[in-house]
Amino acid sequence: MNKKYLVLIALLIFSVFLNLLFLFNFSNDAKDDYDLEGKISKAYNRGIEDAKTRYSESGLYEIDDREEVYSINGVVNEVDSNSIKISIKLIDPFLENKLSIRTVNFNSNTEMFGYYEKDKNIYSKELEKYNNSVSRDIDEDSYMAGLPLRYEHKEVGINDFKRGQNVFIESDVNIKNKDFFTAKKITIQK
Repeated sequence: MNKKYLVLIALLIFSVFLNLLFLFNFSNDAKDDYDLEGKISKAYNRGIEDAKTRYSESGLYEIDDREEVYSINGVVNEVDSNSIKISIKLIDPFLENKLSIRTVNFNSNTEMFGYYEKDKNIYSKELEKYNNSVSRDIDEDSYMAGLPLRYEHKEVGINDFKRGQNVFIESDVNIKNKDFFTAKKITIQK
């Protein structure tokens, strides 16, 4: 074969090799450039970590970093025959939003109570009766000890739960990261 052909074939092979190398590197770079999901995820995680740091350093709010949570406050969204769905203020605002809605199951062992304001006339009569029975020269602690309460604590049932009510829920298990659990006690707060 001619030297010209050999040089031409060598240049052709070298050219093909360079093109393949270039294409291979370009495709990997392009893959990295177009991996928006990965880049967004990394940026999001860095942003969350930065926000957590600034949030806790601000002194305005404190992240609840308890390992275990056995009670929460919330607002009733939905009432079913054996459960309620409530919206809560997130224990840790950096947890997933799915934990802002909790399904609270109850059974025959669940205590359910409500605090209801007494009728004003009844409360006034109780207060007047108490004031008449109290000695005028007692100290404040003794006076406060027997003072009638404005609210009464009543046992309630499922029909007493209404959308928009504030509730306080207690559980026997750690509910910090649970979106469904069975309550030990539910108290309607008026």
